[in-house]
Amino acid sequence: MIGADSQAKVQDGSKRDIVFIHFLRGLAPLLVIFAHVPGLWLLERNETWSVFQFYKIAILGPLQISDGGGHFGVVVFFLISGYIISAVAVRETRTEFFVKRVLRIFPTLLAATAIAFVIVKLSEAFALGPIYSTDATKLIDFLKSAVMISWIFPSPRALSVAWSLMPELIFYLIVFVLLGLMKRAPIKATLVMILIYCALTFPMALSPYLAYLGYFTIYLPILIIGRIFYLEQRKQIEVRAAMALIILCAAMFVSVYSVRFPGELFNVGNGRIWNYIYALGLFYGLMVSDMKYVPRPIAYCADISYALYLVHLPVGIFVLNLLDGSPIPFGLRSFLAIAAAFAAAHVVHIVVERPAQQWARRILRRGPPLAVTQTSVTPAG
Repeated sequence: MIGADSQAKVQDGSKRDIVFIHFLRGLAPLLVIFAHVPGLWLLERNETWSVFQFYKIAILGPLQISDGGGHFGVVVFFLISGYIISAVAVRETRTEFFVKRVLRIFPTLLAATAIAFVIVKLSEAFALGPIYSTDATKLIDFLKSAVMISWIFPSPRALSVAWSLMPELIFYLIVFVLLGLMKRAPIKATLVMILIYCALTFPMALSPYLAYLGYFTIYLPILIIGRIFYLEQRKQIEVRAAMALIILCAAMFVSVYSVRFPGELFNVGNGRIWNYIYALGLFYGLMVSDMKYVPRPIAYCADISYALYLVHLPVGIFVLNLLDGSPIPFGLRSFLAIAAAFAAAHVVHIVVERPAQQWARRILRRGPPLAVTQTSVTPAG
């Protein structure tokens, strides 16, 4: 997912940098999970649960956070990816960058897609109800989803949350192209990224397909802002220049987003703009803080965050469907659904994600040491 590459270690920075990234990587998926399991299930069934209602009334409502808090978590992941990729890419060759990103993203995505396929087929066989995270039914649709083809060329998808990988993959491609410039002139590279964003996004009105791709490219300024935060903290850019670039990126994002999704950012009482304001404030505040410790439960969530992000919806919705109509209280059903999602993510992390990163190490054995480590602190990612 989203945040897929946030496990990279910022080796040239202080431990504080690693801690704040690791904390955010553990926090973000929790927000997404609660928004989807039970939030999405309740929304689709037009049902209520007192705990979720309290969450909406006491927290989401006063803060005007939309989408059950899930989109807020995704924005945090985008910022993490922009920051971390900017840190690790400048120490890698293009070959290293390519191998690490491919083996970081696609093996876990393939495993999560396979889980979704099994769940969909079981749900069809036993009439357990729809899996709200997927509209794919044929094997070919799942195969295309596993390599993101179903997002490049719209077709039924296995994992709805995988949409957030598209902005990250586009950002990775830009970084791949600009890798040399990023090493020589980081500020100039950032300006070129902004120009590329304009070139990718402004022609949206020329065709329906370009408008469709705009659904993903509009988020590039958020990843670029994450990069600007990194440059500021590393003192590669002055604070005033950083603020000017952030304001420029924010203004372009608001302008283009408002064209692509009219009315969404500034809806009264439910505007998505607050997701971005809070995410930026939280990220920057923790970045400049003297954070030295991540609670163990949050650290564990951070370790498995990518797998957890991908599998939580099909697994969680499947369990809720399975227990629907049972005498078990909904709170306990939700707990069991979330626990099952954690269990599936843990297995994917141990069986697929770690071995894939070890495979990357073997492939690049003759090159510089791999910057990815499971014990430190990637889409989005």
